[in-house]
Order: sequence, then structure tokens, then C-alpha cells
Amino acid sequence: CPAGWTQESEGESSCKDLAGLKPSDCKDDEYFNVTECVDCPEGGSCVGDITAFGIRTLFGWSQCPNDALNLTYERCVFGAACLGAKNDALKGKFYLKLSNNALSDPALADNTSSCAPGYNNASTNLRCSTCAPNFAPVEGGRCEECTGGSEGSLAIIVVAVFLAILLFTIMIALKMRSSGSKKAEHSTMKRTLLTHLQMLSIVMSLTVPWPTAVRNILTFVSSITSISAQASSIQCTTSGEELTFATIFYLTLICSVLLPFVMMLVTFLYWFVCVPRCKVLSCGRKLTRSPMCPQRNPFRVEQRQEQQQVPPPTQSIAPAAAATPSRISVTHSTRDGWIVTNVLLVYTISPSIVKSCFQMLQLEEVCKTKYWALDDTIKVDDGTHQMMILSVAVPSLIFYAVVCPLLVMFYIGRHTDRQTN
Repeated sequence: CPAGWTQESEGESSCKDLAGLKPSDCKDDEYFNVTECVDCPEGGSCVGDITAFGIRTLFGWSQCPNDALNLTYERCVFGAACLGAKNDALKGKFYLKLSNNALSDPALADNTSSCAPGYNNASTNLRCSTCAPNFAPVEGGRCEECTGGSEGSLAIIVVAVFLAILLFTIMIALKMRSSGSKKAEHSTMKRTLLTHLQMLSIVMSLTVPWPTAVRNILTFVSSITSISAQASSIQCTTSGEELTFATIFYLTLICSVLLPFVMMLVTFLYWFVCVPRCKVLSCGRKLTRSPMCPQRNPFRVEQRQEQQQVPPPTQSIAPAAAATPSRISVTHSTRDGWIVTNVLLVYTISPSIVKSCFQMLQLEEVCKTKYWALDDTIKVDDGTHQMMILSVAVPSLIFYAVVCPLLVMFYIGRHTDRQTN
């Protein structure tokens, strides 16, 4: 077509005068741009006779700030959090319960661009990802109302902490009551349970669309070994304090990183000071008092005694004697209890610490700006966030993921008698 003219559609032989082209000539997926119809940007609604200034935000999308022409949009973390123009692409994916208990599809409603009830409408909340007061974030970026008030959320935290302490105490008691001559059944069960809880914690960090009932159960179980998993409940208990998700995550990360060091001091007082003075605290076993750093391997003598009980291969063994092999009962010490308690604690929570530290390093680009992936109101170059990364996350990763395993391998490598006991 000559200058000033355009084809009606690709492949057509006829031409149309651009001077006569109007917004009404554009399709519903186009907008009028000075002299031509242009494809509507992803995330925008171009229904009607509109120009670039009339483009509306679709449901499930959010317009980037400082964009006067409405041409840049981002998907919301949780689609139903961002209200907007009708969006057939999200039809049937979200439902809202009305006052008469009927279900409504927000994707079919024609609303103005804003955050849904329960989500913060602040200008810094680009994708409606942060929750309004008295609401707390759950999986997938969804905000749920804090049911039962702060007292109910506090009760959940107390129950979770109580169950964690109870489970931990039972495992320590079983270990201290074991004979030590072979792996007991409860030892295998303990390792299986701990590994299962750790795997649940990792699975819950993946973006898998679990059914609500399954996710609630997995979240509660995995929270036993993860302090940061209680962020939602903590936010409900502090709704009047207006603590942000980032602040709560920072505090829980610091607590989880320092917990092994604090417990090392607390358990030292328990095993070396309290237990010798009160036999009830020794898990039902008679414990010998031992120094914190013995000069020899306390298990070496016991190991030799066990070997002496095993007859040589050439010696004939009576059937009755062979059926009932002799076993030596190991006498545990206060030092054993202290070591077992701290090793089990580090073994239990170190995956949670490492996962949280890696989450501190995750970033996401939103509207051409890099934000923290867990909270898109926090820019990556934010001073507080950078301080947390450099002073907490990175040192903790180095210590728990690198230094501790290397020290264990170095220690066992230097002490050959520990490699078989």
C-alpha cells in the first residue's frame, strides 16, 4: 500500500486510508495508537474504543508504577489478590464466598484496578503480595484472616513448640536408655522420622499446588523442625504491632541460627550441673560423671570388652549359647547426654537453617527492578536486607553447610577408633 494507507488484514489486496482510522476500528485485543491499531500489552484490557491511556488492568495482573501509558504489567503472586477488568483466561480458577454463602468468580467481574480485601493497598505493594492488618500470608501468596485473634495464633505457636520439645525429649531419652551394643529399633525409627520431617520442610518450600487439607497438615508437621515456618502465626499474634513479613523472617532466622549455641550452654548446665544432683533428670539411667573433654575415647574399653565376648570362628559353640549371645550394657556419662542432645538438635534444625539462608539470597525482577523473592516490597539493594545477608545468611551458610561437615569428617578421619564405633 502507498504511504498513508494500510491493508485491512495481512494478504488483502485492498488498502485502507489511515487518515480515516478511528479507535472504533480496532479489535478488542488492540488499542488505537495515533494512526494504527496496536496489539494490547499482556496484562492489559483493551476492550472498547480506547487509546493507550484507556487501557485497563486485567484481573490477576498489576500495573507497574511510573508507567503513564499503561503498557507494562506483572502477574500477581496470587491471582485473586489483584482485582481488575474481566479476564477470561483465569475463569474458574478462583472463587469468592459471598454473604449468602454463594460462590462468585472474581475473574468474570469488571472491577477497577486495586487489591482485593485482605491485601494491603499501599503503593509499595506492587503485586498485592502483602497482607492487610489482621491477615497473614499462607502458601502461594494468599492472605487469610487471623481466626481466633492473636490468642488463637499464639495457642498454635505454643502447641507447636510444646510438641517439638516433647518429641525432642523423647528421642534424647530413648538414646540415653539404649544399651549401646547395637542399633536399637527406636534408633532407626528416630532417623526415619527426622528425615521425613526434614523432607517435608523442603517439599513445603516448592511451588506445588497441594490440596488445602493436605497442605495444612504438611505445614503443621514440617513446622515442628522449622522456626521460620511459624511466621504466619507470629504475624497474627503481633497484628497490632504492624510487623512486616520481612521483619518476622529476619527475627526467626536470627533465632534459629543462634539456637544451637544457646542450647549448648543450657544443656551444659542441665547435664553437668543439674543431672548429678538430681537422678530423676537422667532419663531413668545411672550416669557416670565425666569431664567435658576426656583424654581418651570412653568407648574404646567397652568396644574391646564386646570383642572379647565374641568367640573365635574355630571354637565350637553350643546351640543354646549361640542362641543367646552375651551383651554388655554400656554405662553412659553426663558428657554423652550433652553431646547427644546438641548433635541431635543441630541435625534436626540445620536443614531449616540452610533453607532459610538460601531463601535470603533469592531475588525476583518485578517491573525491571530486583526485589527479594519472598517479599517484593523489599528491594535487593535495601540496606537492612543486605546487612542480613552479609552478617547472618552468608556466615550461617558457611558454618552449617561447609564448616560443620568438614570438621566432622576431619575429626573422624583423625580418630580411627571412632570410625567403627
